Formats: sequence, C-alpha cells, structure tokens
Amino acid sequence: MHTPKPLGGIRVLDLTHVIAGPYATYLLALMGAEVVRIEPMPGDSLRFRSGSDAVLREQGLGTGFQAQGGGKASVCLDLKTINGRDALLGLVSGADVLVENFRPGVLDRLGLTSERLTQRRPDLIHCSLSAYAPEDGRADWPAYDNVIQAASGLMALSGTPETGPLKCGAPIVDYASGMMMAFAVASALVAREKQGARHQRAQISMQETAQALMGSVVADYLATGKEPTPRGNAAGSGMPASGCFRTEAGMLAIGANEEHQMSALLEVLGLSELARDPRFADDASRRNNAKALGEEIETALADRPAAEWEILLNAAGVPAARVRSVSEAVGDTLASGACFLSGEPGLPTAPLHFNGQRPVLTCRPGPAGADMDRLPTLWRDDLEGRV
Repeated sequence: MHTPKPLGGIRVLDLTHVIAGPYATYLLALMGAEVVRIEPMPGDSLRFRSGSDAVLREQGLGTGFQAQGGGKASVCLDLKTINGRDALLGLVSGADVLVENFRPGVLDRLGLTSERLTQRRPDLIHCSLSAYAPEDGRADWPAYDNVIQAASGLMALSGTPETGPLKCGAPIVDYASGMMMAFAVASALVAREKQGARHQRAQISMQETAQALMGSVVADYLATGKEPTPRGNAAGSGMPASGCFRTEAGMLAIGANEEHQMSALLEVLGLSELARDPRFADDASRRNNAKALGEEIETALADRPAAEWEILLNAAGVPAARVRSVSEAVGDTLASGACFLSGEPGLPTAPLHFNGQRPVLTCRPGPAGADMDRLPTLWRDDLEGRV
C-alpha cells in the first residue's frame, strides 16, 4: 500500500531537545520530511533519563526519547566548536527548515545568527520554541511542561479544592507545543510555495500554547472577570450531568450536554420522572441543583458496572466511557486494528489519516550519532571529516 508523503523532499534540521521540539519534527518525519537530528555529545539528555526501563536509559534509548525519536537520522555535533558550527552551516545550505528550542539568544551567542543562517539558505524556515513569548518579561526563563502547567493557570483548573492544584498526568503542553510547531512549519512551507515567501521565522510559546488549550476558560474569565475554580472530573461544559460518576464497578465519564442527551440519559437510567421534577426541569434548574442531580445519577448507576453502562448509553446517543487504565486503553487501540501504534514494541505515530491512509514510522530511533549512512548524500558528504 502506498504511504502518503505530503512532505516528501522537504529537509528539516532538528536542533531540539526533550519532548516538544522533537515531537514537532517527528510529525514532520511521519509526513515524509527528511529529518536530521542534531544532538549534543553524547546525545539528548532525554535518552538517558526518561522511562521506567533502566537498561534502555543506560543504552541512551529511554522510552520517553523513543516516543518521538523515530523517523530521523541522528548526528552529534558540538556547536560550541568551530568545526561543529561549520558542519551545521553546511547542513543549513541544503535544508528547507531549521527547528530549535534553545533559550532566546543562545544561537546568537554561538554565532549562528539569523543573518548567517539565511546567507546559507535565503528561503530558510526557522521555527523556534521557548517557554514564554518574545514580548513576555519572562522570555528568557527556562521551563519544562510541569512548570508551564503551573504558570499558565492550567494546573489550577485541575484537582479539587481538597486536593489543591494537580498537574495533568501526561506532558500535554509539550505535545501540544510540538503540534503547534509542526503546524507553523507546514504553514510556512505553503507560504513559500504559494506566495514565494523568502526567509520566515515562526516562534511558538509553551505558555501561550497552554492557554490556547484552555481557550474557553480564558475567554470566560476575560468576559466576566470571574476566577475559574478547580474542575476536578467535571466536564468543561459545566453541565451537571456531564462528569465522572461512580458505578457498581468502576468510574464512568458521561457527557450529557444537550437536552436530547439529558432526556436519553434519564430514560436509560430509569429516571424519566426527574424530567418532571421542578429541580431538574430545565438547564438553569439542573445547574442550581447539581449536587442533588449527581446523587440521583450515581444511585441509578450503582445497579450496573461501568462497562455495561457505557454500551447502553452510547447506544442511546449519550457520550459515555468507562475510565480505563493506560494498559486497558492501549489494549483497545491495538484491538481496533489501526496502525497508530506502530512497530514492535509499538510507538504512537500521527493520530490522523491522510488520503485514507496512516502515516507509517519508517525507522525506530537508534543510538545518538549512529545514522550517518542514512543521511541524504548532500549532507553526508558535507559532514565527512567534521563529526
């Protein structure tokens, strides 16, 4: 089967580290771009400190690195040396895109200024990621995902008044920032193709990305001045029948936001009479009596396990899902037959179909700097004797 390669022939230099930047270039590689990963000696630190397998960490193949390390050729360069910088500039001459997430000013201090880069490639697309936007007074502050979850207000929305702020269990700001970087690069490639754009500079902020993820919450605060409260397991809609509820066995997430969904929910639960109860007759009444409604729902749900309720509710048109462990959820994905989790053991690929097909992972990540033979000839020849 032919694999779609919409970015075939596009060459990307990846100077990123940790998760967000590497995920951006991973997505570009999955869509067909030739990506060369430039790592410091002895390799990206995430290779050696991520994941639960100590042996893989010692080998420089920690699972946190592997998750977005495939589909690329890896070369180690010391950019603090003249040789390393000259090698990079040679690669820039044949590149379409340069992606990096150094702290602001680092490339300039290395002598790799925008002017010097574009001398080598006048139509270079330069995409960078930083913790905060260039206009922000914190622009040169360092950060990781958990720090930005705190700084953006995202952490304050999680948990409950009893637990206090809670970080999301996965580094969602990292991955969302990577998606934004890939989107920016794709947009710049279109502008170059359609509009003849020359040098283009895209700058992505993790903090702004986090606030974009909570756009409806931010918009409500700006419109009303009301401080949002921790959401716990309540749905973002704020509807009292949308949330997470206990059942006979397991927890069940329900999304009953529309009137027809509410009616169907009450019917499936055997609570149709509540539609005639003044406390629950309309949206405003249900909001004012949310606690009482939740108790009625949980009492009814106690008759069956969550696994049965999710089937019954979805059949009636009410969005619902049993709260699964990671192993159960991954098992569902594998059982679906989709090749989203590619290879053995599996790695997540791009969560999309393109022209009816899935992007396929062409190669798994290898040791740092071990992929010279996989470089395009132009780049391999330029690097000979330099690394």
